Amino acid sequence: MNKIHEVTEEQLDELKAKHGERKVLKLSTSTPDGVIEIATLKPGRKEYERFRKQLGDDNKRDGALESLLRAHVLSPSREKFDELLEEFPALPEEFGKPLLSAIGLSGSAEVGKS
Repeated sequence: MNKIHEVTEEQLDELKAKHGERKVLKLSTSTPDGVIEIATLKPGRKEYERFRKQLGDDNKRDGALESLLRAHVLSPSREKFDELLEEFPALPEEFGKPLLSAIGLSGSAEVGKS
């Protein structure tokens, strides 16, 4: 399948060496035109709190995932990422789910029986 944007293992290794092994994520999705891969930092507690505040603000709610993702994308460049968003405007929602899952919001928590 065609690769619209690729994050190579070499690039990923360099980013992990620079930012920390557990802080860098590689996310990918398939579109009818090909595969899009990005490298992103895992958001920290402060960034997640800012995201939650945006969700609570009616004027900022729609852009909350895009803001969270945009602030943490390492590859592609911001310019290239903006180009991808022009062509594929749903990418924040697509990549937002696994990004949130990586920081603990998986939706799989259960109440245990006592």
